[in-house]
Order: sequence, then C-alpha cells, then structure tokens
Amino acid sequence: MNILVISTLFGGGYGAGYSAYKECLELSKKGHKLIIVHCEPNIHKYDDSVSKYYYVKFHKLPLFNIWLLKRDLEKTISKILVENKIDLVYVHSLEMGLINSDIIGGKKIIYFVRSTTRGVEKNKPIEYWKDSIRRFFITPLLIYLEIRGLNWARIIIVKSDLMKRELIDLYGIAPPKIKIVSGGFDKEDFPKISKKGLQRSMIILKKLKKRDKLILFAGRIVPVKGLIYLVDALPNILKSYNIKLFVLGSGLFSNYDKLIHRKIEELNLKDRVIFLGEVPQEEVYKYMAVADLCVVPSVYEPFGMVAIQAANYNLPLIITRSVGAADLLKRYSLLRIVRPHSSKDISEASLDLLSRNRIKSTRIADFKSWKEISNKLEKIFIKELKRN
Repeated sequence: MNILVISTLFGGGYGAGYSAYKECLELSKKGHKLIIVHCEPNIHKYDDSVSKYYYVKFHKLPLFNIWLLKRDLEKTISKILVENKIDLVYVHSLEMGLINSDIIGGKKIIYFVRSTTRGVEKNKPIEYWKDSIRRFFITPLLIYLEIRGLNWARIIIVKSDLMKRELIDLYGIAPPKIKIVSGGFDKEDFPKISKKGLQRSMIILKKLKKRDKLILFAGRIVPVKGLIYLVDALPNILKSYNIKLFVLGSGLFSNYDKLIHRKIEELNLKDRVIFLGEVPQEEVYKYMAVADLCVVPSVYEPFGMVAIQAANYNLPLIITRSVGAADLLKRYSLLRIVRPHSSKDISEASLDLLSRNRIKSTRIADFKSWKEISNKLEKIFIKELKRN
C-alpha cells in the first residue's frame, strides 16, 4: 500500500507522536510505502531512510498561524498527491480539518483520534479559568475541525474503550465506525538494566540519598495531566517517607507552570520536586528502572502510554479513573486506580504502594508489541480498501 500519513506531532512526546512513529516504522518494515507530513523539526531522529518526509512548519503568529498552516498543508498535500499514487490517507491530526476536502480527491481516510476538544473541555479543571478565557475563540474552531475530520473518515481508530465511548457520547459517532487499536510496547526501547549501574551513570540520580524514594511523573505540564494534585499529595507522603518527585516533560501553558511552581513554594517542596524538562523517549526507561513509584494523575487521558511502560517495568503505579490504559491493566497487582482531582486518594495510594516490597506482578493482560499493533492496523486498512 501507498499510505499518506498526516501527523503534526510525529515522533516527539511520550504519547501520540511516539505512537505514530512506531506504527509507521513497523508498517514500513512490512513493505508499505509511507509518505509522512509532519511538524517535527528533529525528524532526523525518526527517519527510517525508507519513508518520505514532508515538513510543515508550525508558525507562532497568533490566529494568523492557522491560515499559514492551512496554506502549507494544502500546498504540501497537493504536491504529494500529484507526484505519488496514494491508496489511503491515515490521519493523526485534527489540523486535517483545515484543508479543502476537494484536495484529497475522494481518497479513503482512516482517522486516529487520541483525544477530543470536547473531552478536554468537559474534564478540564475549573480553576484554570485564565486558560479558558484565552482559548475562548480557539475551542469552537478546534471542535469544528474535529467534526470535519470525523465526518470525512471511513474508519476512526482509538486506543481505548474510554475514547470510543467519548466519541459516541460527545460526537454521535456510530459505534461500527470506531475500531480500538491499543498502544504498543517495544522491549528494545525499554531494556532491563541494573539499578546500581544507572545510579552511577546518571548525574541527577547521584543526588538521591540512600533512603530517598523516587516518584516519577512523565507527561506534558498542562492542566489535564493533573500534576498539581500529585504535588498537593506530597506533604502527606513526606510524613512517612523521604521522597523526590522527578517531573519529565515540558509545559505549554505559562499560567499553569506558574501555578505549579507557586504551589511548590507554598508547600515548601522546592528541594523535593525536580523538573527535568523534555526527556527523549529513548531515555525514559532509565528513570522507570530506578523509580519506586509512577503516578499518572490525569483528569483526562484517553489512553496513557506512560502507564503501560511503567507496568512493563513492574513499577508500582497509580492512575486515575480517567486513564484509558486501564483496559490493559486489569490484572496488574501493583496498580491503584484513584478518583481524578483527588490529592487525598493519591497520597493514600502512594503510602500503600511504597509500604510494600516490590514483588513480581502479573503481566498486562493484553500486552501487544508495535509489530502486532501494525498487523492489526494493516488488516483494517486492507479491509477498507476492498470496500466499494
């Protein structure tokens, strides 16, 4: 198959971008020709030397950037369709809704939905009203683009039953149109390694004292990821354990960043919370290998790749009821599921898990490699191409 992939987040991050990269890599290995439209400036890190890559820049000019992105996407996609025979369009970006539908020319579209704007707005913490005001004019546009993409798609792919129900409830999508294809896990990306060896090789870990317990948070520093509830839980955990919280990820909303740091100062936690910024996906395993606990406190998380990765390291894990990856973690004995927005639940679950000696847990019930995930996608693609 010749597949046009439109993925603005391709390659980067711990979730959607990484997922798109791994899926495309495996499909390429199977002999399919992939042409990828992306906004990743460091594409050399993900170039498989077989697929074709077309870079479209994200402009920072307020509002005007939307028109520029529309112009660049339409120009790039038109060029690709003229120069290549395309069988299928696999979309990972709601930005697809910006373009004129005539440009696609009747090509079959498979649309991957990692989250929805309505879902974010429904679950977003109400205390971040400044961000809501700032996005007052943007949210309706995003919903409009989302609806266009959903309507164009022949098949919609999601990673969890939670996301499937959201599309049905909030967008009225017919259930047969939605297919669940979970996230995968590669042992090559998350090798087993000596904890002592890592502590010697990683400068940041040398600062940990012998009795310190390391709690890990990995994700964007944005309201829906719920970091503030984990920070709020730390004082109660500190009554029983010497802990350090490592935050892997960068922020997108300056107001939220300021709120997090202000909360840390108020609670006198400056020496307990260490911000490491955006850590490359290929380095994340080092922190999971030495951590004592991983917390995913999201108030909205349609899947949650970090939870799957942590469980495969046999790492004690806390997620909220809003995390879709719970579908795959039902038999994981080192898991605690808590209410979203609840610092109290997080602190109680943390104290429970930290008090136990880490024992080997049951493997994830429906564990899949990225090769298996790509096989499932391939079957969906082929079946759709055979339909009139």
